[in-house]
Amino acid sequence: MNSIRIGNVVHGGQDPSNGITFIIDNAVVVGDVVTADAAVANKAIRGADGALPIGLVTNIDGDQLGRVQSFEEVTVIKLTGSVILGPAGLQGKGDGSGKLVTAGTAGSLLVNVLGSQTISSVVYIAVNRL
Repeated sequence: MNSIRIGNVVHGGQDPSNGITFIIDNAVVVGDVVTADAAVANKAIRGADGALPIGLVTNIDGDQLGRVQSFEEVTVIKLTGSVILGPAGLQGKGDGSGKLVTAGTAGSLLVNVLGSQTISSVVYIAVNRL
């Protein structure tokens, strides 16, 4: 199988570092950490606090299709809560940001936190998936 169609999106041969096409929920904005909608195939949503993140929204088109960048390469995201440098667990916060928990926490994505920066009271972290 070379590709699969889910709704009006065809998957196959997409480079995850450039972003994978998803249906983007109306509440999501560019720069949000998103989770997968368990009720709708191929849909990215902000999700509940503690949900497992799938990536960062890098683009949203007028038809609500957009790209979600996976955490395979270094990605910069908004953070709610404390910074944990090095290996950590990443979860969605439900407000478009991520939160860090102890590495190995159930329901978290294992990432390496490279560093952080605060800009206008907003904390950003650079992470990649381990």
